[in-house]
Amino acid sequence: MKDRASQQVRFRKAKDRSLVLVLVGCILLLPPVGAIFHLEATWHGVPATLIFVFTIWGALIAGAAMLSTSLNLEEEPSAPGDPLDEEA
Repeated sequence: MKDRASQQVRFRKAKDRSLVLVLVGCILLLPPVGAIFHLEATWHGVPATLIFVFTIWGALIAGAAMLSTSLNLEEEPSAPGDPLDEEA
């Protein structure tokens, strides 16, 4: 019973991390935050704002990939008699 409880706790924590990832991504990509990096600076001809947006985007994709694997590995066990488990 203790193993099932710890699995459920890990699953909930992974779900919470995925929610935090979405919220942080939304905040970082909001125009007021992005305007901080609206500089005239370029790096090899690429504007700093564009580098910022694509860096955040890549980090969000990497974070989502890590979280999805942990969510798939720690699938929440269904209750006995769950209609979703029954084969048609």
